[in-house]
Amino acid sequence: MRATNTFLAAFLGLDHVGQRAAHQDDDEDDEDGDGEGGDGIRYRWSFTARLHRAPDELASYYTQLKNQLLSYKKVRSRVSWSYDTVSYRREPIVKFAMRQKSLLVYLALDPTQFEDTKYFFTDASEKKKYEQVPMRLKIRGARGFKHASELIAILA
Repeated sequence: MRATNTFLAAFLGLDHVGQRAAHQDDDEDDEDGDGEGGDGIRYRWSFTARLHRAPDELASYYTQLKNQLLSYKKVRSRVSWSYDTVSYRREPIVKFAMRQKSLLVYLALDPTQFEDTKYFFTDASEKKKYEQVPMRLKIRGARGFKHASELIAILA
């Protein structure tokens, strides 16, 4: 039984983390994205597994934004465990992450230039892993997708 669960976890892109209470992060909200609380085993889902579990609408938004970026020359994509990083000449310009029922898009734009505009974003530059892509947009619907598409056009 254990071997089957291990195989299934590897197939779905899961990483067995252990007890939830022992590995709770203060700055990350429900890392596994299933919204379940309590004690027990918590799995870290890979970006690919989260994308497969996401609603079809979010997967469509991700695909359209990624295709918009990859339409430019010398733009490449690299999928890691947690993110899909899109780079232009080896410099990251966009990071995609999945969290529960939202698509997070980190852009290499200066957040101070877009203060008091129609774009709703947060500044993620405090964390070292987001220093190069400090502007975070949370996409949950059509308006967020439209704003992300406009900002990607500005970035290009």
